[in-house]
Amino acid sequence: MAKQASKPEQGRLGIIFDGIKKLYNVNLKFSWFLIIISILGALSNITADENSSSSSPTTSATSTSAGEFVTLGIVFAVIFALIIVIGVFIQGMISYATYSAIQGKAPSIKEAYTATKGKFWILLEVAIRSALKIIGGLLLLIIPGIRAICRYQMAPVAVFDQGTSAKEVMDFSKKQTKDNLLIVFIMLLGSAIIMPLSALIQYGGQVGIYPNLKNKLKA
Repeated sequence: MAKQASKPEQGRLGIIFDGIKKLYNVNLKFSWFLIIISILGALSNITADENSSSSSPTTSATSTSAGEFVTLGIVFAVIFALIIVIGVFIQGMISYATYSAIQGKAPSIKEAYTATKGKFWILLEVAIRSALKIIGGLLLLIIPGIRAICRYQMAPVAVFDQGTSAKEVMDFSKKQTKDNLLIVFIMLLGSAIIMPLSALIQYGGQVGIYPNLKNKLKA
């Protein structure tokens, strides 16, 4: 009796493309949302570059008292904290939608918000830990920073899959991507090059990569 030929292992690009296709098929509205924010982000970068090149430096002779300086510091601190909170919520809702797409589901905005609200503190800690590791790597050398970016790219998705604590999520993401950093790097490189589709490539790629790495980790 002849042996059946084993199915060849899917290539890295195939995994990424399949993830993008699955995300698009499972959650069309979310996919178009990612496309729109990618286009808006690309346009804002172009506009910012044009404004910076056309603006001329100006000098001001205004003096700031100690009280005004403290007030400005408090205002900026509050604004910075709000930006972080909003950013974590947006990242959490997108990651939850990505995790749901892996399972073949398309959650409502309310469902994504509720899930993110329940995991907010873990998401916040994961974001801070990841940022510190990435910044530390970039300060040492560029390559360790890029490695850290790839290593913890799946951490927000893992919050909804594994997340009982930020440390467990970070360790899981680290184990997942061990010896598999190249596929994550290819995904991020593609999202950086193809700017109008950057978010769709990034999160669609995660839909394909995350379960693939999880299965490898189990094996």
